[in-house]
Amino acid sequence: MRTCYEIIEGKTVVQGESKAVFGIQCRMQPTGYIIRSIPDISTDKELIRHWITLMNKHDLSPLHFKDVVDDMLVG
Repeated sequence: MRTCYEIIEGKTVVQGESKAVFGIQCRMQPTGYIIRSIPDISTDKELIRHWITLMNKHDLSPLHFKDVVDDMLVG
């Protein structure tokens, strides 16, 4: 099973202002089935893109996806 991590975008309201927020989803390839999704991680799109690049480069197992995101948010 091959997985692929990709960016997801949503909206949130902060102090009455609408802002874009970004998260990550993990899809099974080639079916496209969404294994897991973590929305609203950050408003920093480039940070999320960087994390996704690392996850795909190192073929991160979906089993460790949530833990890695938690660690990245703390670090």
